[in-house]
Amino acid sequence: MGIEALVLDLIEGRKKSFLLEKILYSLSLGYRALIASRNFLYDAKILRSYKSPLPVISVGNLVAGGTGKTPFVQKLAQELSQKPGEVAIVTRGYRSESESQGCVASLGEGPLASASLCGDEPYWLALHTKASIWTGKNRKGSLQKALESKAHIAILEDGFQHRKVQRDVDIVLLSAKDLFGKGYFLPRGYLRESPKSLKRADYIVVAQLDAGFCKKELLEKIRSFSKAPVIGFSSQFELKSSVKGKKVGAFCGLAKPESFYTALSEQAEIVKTLTLPDHGTPSFEALTQFALECQKLGAEHLICTEKDHVKLLNVRSLPLPIEVLKMRLTCVWNENVWKEMVRSIQTRI
Repeated sequence: MGIEALVLDLIEGRKKSFLLEKILYSLSLGYRALIASRNFLYDAKILRSYKSPLPVISVGNLVAGGTGKTPFVQKLAQELSQKPGEVAIVTRGYRSESESQGCVASLGEGPLASASLCGDEPYWLALHTKASIWTGKNRKGSLQKALESKAHIAILEDGFQHRKVQRDVDIVLLSAKDLFGKGYFLPRGYLRESPKSLKRADYIVVAQLDAGFCKKELLEKIRSFSKAPVIGFSSQFELKSSVKGKKVGAFCGLAKPESFYTALSEQAEIVKTLTLPDHGTPSFEALTQFALECQKLGAEHLICTEKDHVKLLNVRSLPLPIEVLKMRLTCVWNENVWKEMVRSIQTRI
């Protein structure tokens, strides 16, 4: 078991280790102090942020992964886009080949770079939006390039902690299943900064709402930290009808894979799983071996997420065909606030 998988098991409570938990907690205190100091320097204007000529809409979160940020960015970009390239998405391209140097993944009419070069999420967004997409750690440089390409507005993906860039609207996503990342900072929990930072948010989006969610309970927890308008989304999962009810093998490279496995198990019988590090890609050999093992257990298909699938478009023939569990968002709480927010942003274009 790799260290990343072990840490995740400790955070989720699937494994226990008093010593490791204390070590992770000590590290989390250092991380917490570092983030608090950094935020203080920005709040006190000691550190300055870049103000882009483009209106900047930040979409981010408090925790590391698992809030449905990429599907939300896609939905927002779809709502805002009238013409190709009018909206720009500026993203780091985490764990991609272009993360250090940057690249243009799309100019609004489909991918211009491979998933391995620009990253799985930027590539998927290039397939499903009309936005131009700019990757790389240098967000200021990406915003300048987006402006030169005649974009009218920019969505700063995963931007809540990126305070080097000023934003006109700050949207923060929380997961209804775990609002505050187990209550601990990384690496003991999932928090990237304190829930107190929600006071900077203009809107809070609660994702992954199920049918029985309690508005009052969620609002009480959120209102402890922020008075921002709250919008709620549920996730709908779609599996090809010919695969429903069948035995399948499931694999993914997600920070929090449990929601994927749970959603899939409601539509198919999972005989075996293969969990990769976040944004990880299985080798052809590993995927072939996994397919053979699943086949022996009666599986007829392999299932992955859309984000995982874009990295496998050119993979050679496998013992089992690969299908995708698609996920879409629907506003189920304060839809009027969602529409008002979109209209307000549109006035900036």
